[in-house]
Amino acid sequence: CAVALTGCQSSRFGALSPRGGQPEPLPATPSGVVQQSQLPPPATPTDSSQFPDAPTSPDMASLDPNATDGGQASPPAGAPSLSQNSLVGSWNVNAGGTSCQMFLTLTSYGGGSRGGTRGCPGNLADLRIWKVAGSQLVLSDPDGTQIARFLRLGLPAGLAILVEVTSFTLMALFIAQLGATVVAGHRIVANLAAICYMLPLALAIATLAQVGHAAGARDWRRAQWSINAGLLLAGVLSALLGLLLWMLAAPLTAAYTDDPAVRAVALSLLGYVALYQVFDAVQTIAAHALRGYKITFVPMLVHVVCFWGVGLFGGWWLAFHASRPMGAAGFWLASLLGLALASMLLGALLRHAVKAAVRS
Repeated sequence: CAVALTGCQSSRFGALSPRGGQPEPLPATPSGVVQQSQLPPPATPTDSSQFPDAPTSPDMASLDPNATDGGQASPPAGAPSLSQNSLVGSWNVNAGGTSCQMFLTLTSYGGGSRGGTRGCPGNLADLRIWKVAGSQLVLSDPDGTQIARFLRLGLPAGLAILVEVTSFTLMALFIAQLGATVVAGHRIVANLAAICYMLPLALAIATLAQVGHAAGARDWRRAQWSINAGLLLAGVLSALLGLLLWMLAAPLTAAYTDDPAVRAVALSLLGYVALYQVFDAVQTIAAHALRGYKITFVPMLVHVVCFWGVGLFGGWWLAFHASRPMGAAGFWLASLLGLALASMLLGALLRHAVKAAVRS
């Protein structure tokens, strides 16, 4: 499998001449894609030993492309030997918010290339085989290390989203047995809740981008500022939104239907949505910020417990099996309690992650 590195910003250091001498300056790539035409042609070998296999050790990434010793790149003590004839070029790149360096070397004349990195994030540093394909620098992952890492991060995050979405959508299946009027009122409230959720979700996605960028650069103070800003904005705006829902409950429900029975059901449920706005904002920001720290498994467990356990199962019990069955209101009360618990648990987990990152 392979990953095409087309999104990085890059500027060319200049390639080392195959026959020695000072580094040859080459123009930067405006689009951020390493163009094949920017790579100098390899020298015609007179001896196949001029093109040894590139070392696979990360130490090869310690070559200094800015060396001033007559154009000879000087590896540190203990680094594998790498002749100039096998060094194609080196680039400054910005990968995931981290400024680092990439080195491309020939493994055989006319064949593929190997690369090394210095200071790059793990997801690039672990990709050891690079090839120039057309206008892209392709990073291969022959043993599937990166795919496994992506799955370890992505699957729990995707399952967490699945749990959160289904916990609310499945409510309608249980409420259906309460009759068409109750279902209609429930759907009005569910629609308003989904619209309100767009505010904390948008701020959470922005927070995730900021935290991930700062974490990639190991700028933990900026990551913490981004989290604080996201929580403050989402909390305050969601509180105002909840207050607005409470004040405008009657005209909002009237805009959906002129059936007084459906309006009465919707009005009886809308208060729960107005109350849980702050909790929903906090847990959404916290869950996304934790993804910026590459923490996805424990938040998924929190979502399962809070949304399926407390919200869905608790709502089913309150609606149909409590000493005084609450009907549809039982599901919305359980959702309020589940969101409150999720905001506390994810907030505590995020606080721990921030402190651990600063200590590291």
